[in-house]
Amino acid sequence: MISNIVKALASLRLTVALLVLAILLIFIGTIAQTQLGVWQAVDTYFRSWIALVDPSIFAPGFSTSVRVPIPGGLLIAGAMIVNLLAAHAVRFKLRRKRIGVLVLHAGLIVLLAGEFVTGYMADEGLMSIDEGRSSSFI
Repeated sequence: MISNIVKALASLRLTVALLVLAILLIFIGTIAQTQLGVWQAVDTYFRSWIALVDPSIFAPGFSTSVRVPIPGGLLIAGAMIVNLLAAHAVRFKLRRKRIGVLVLHAGLIVLLAGEFVTGYMADEGLMSIDEGRSSSFI
């Protein structure tokens, strides 16, 4: 039973579906930046579990209160990490000639995990400093 679940999580079809969802989310988030701004789009689409897409981002004159739910960046990235770890458990054998694949995948996991930490713990701000002046606060 557990091996069937792990095999399903390691599926290449799941990998492709997650990559397609990631591409769709990146496209929608990029288009939304024109109306929301960069940081609002990042919070709305990429640092959320479920993103609610406003159809008016594709047709600016079109106004509706309907929001279309799609998987957010956190959900897609989390599923990609689970898929990658399951694929390594099922498919990949630890061999010297496969070290490049292991290092590449470990790098992807560190990159995704780093974004999780940044999204939850970072405190970002803007410091304006006029020419010839100094500032010690954000």
